[in-house]
Amino acid sequence: MWSVSYHTHPIELLPRGRNRNPLWEKFFAVNKLLKDSLSDRLSDRSRLEFISHDISDLVSDDRISAGDFFDFLRLTESGSRKVFGPIHDIIVQLLSEDEKEKDLSPVE
Repeated sequence: MWSVSYHTHPIELLPRGRNRNPLWEKFFAVNKLLKDSLSDRLSDRSRLEFISHDISDLVSDDRISAGDFFDFLRLTESGSRKVFGPIHDIIVQLLSEDEKEKDLSPVE
């Protein structure tokens, strides 16, 4: 039988629209509910990790930069790097944890 190893990494919802609006508030409330509901599971060092964004990277003065969200809904390349950088780091870490040390010394 197969042994399956998995990790779950829910990610926060991002704000929508150029300026702070009711949808932002709704998404922030959903993020808080999700984080609170997962908090007991997060503390037991399981394979569950909630990924939060530093919103200050995307928002200044309660406005989203068009350089990060070109239509204030979808991310630009710059915005994607800011948002998905932590996810990339987690994936690299998980892949390197499972990788066995390779002995590259020559065999005689």
